[in-house]
Parts: sequence; C-alpha cells; structure tokens
Amino acid sequence: MLALLPAELREDFQALIHHDAMPEEHVRIIKAADKISAYLKCQAELKAGNTEFETAAEQLVKTIGASEQPEVVFFMQAFVPSCGLTLDGLMKTN
Repeated sequence: MLALLPAELREDFQALIHHDAMPEEHVRIIKAADKISAYLKCQAELKAGNTEFETAAEQLVKTIGASEQPEVVFFMQAFVPSCGLTLDGLMKTN
C-alpha cells in the first residue's frame, strides 16, 4: 500500500500501516476508539429496535467506563450523549 502513495507521504503513513512501528500511546487510543465506535453502533441498532445488540452494548459500556484514558473519558462525556440525537435534537443543544 505504501508504494501507491507519493514518495513524500510514505514515511508519514508507514507508522499508520505498520502496526509494530506505531507508538504504544497511539495503539491504545485506536483500540479505545474502536470500542467507542462499536458501542455507538450498538446504540444505533438499539434505537432502531434491534435488541440483539443489548448484551454487546452493556459489555462495551462497562469496558469503556473502566478506562482511565483521559481522551476516552472526555469523549464519552462530551460527545457520546449527542450521538443518538436527531438533527432537530442537535440543533436544540446549540
């Protein structure tokens, strides 16, 4: 994949593509973001009436809630509550 990029971008993207070259701090943030994304997907499915996602949502919120990463705590407090809102609901919060 790196060979498809312009030469001047290859070095910057190498750490993103080669997991072992990525700083551990970035790996932890990406793993947390994956969990948050999965949780938000569960919430969307539950809102649509798909109860198959209840257990997964419960497990994910426990895992995420146990995180001590400041980025995770901030994101969950600042952004997750508005993720389930409609466009009208978003406009009312501003």
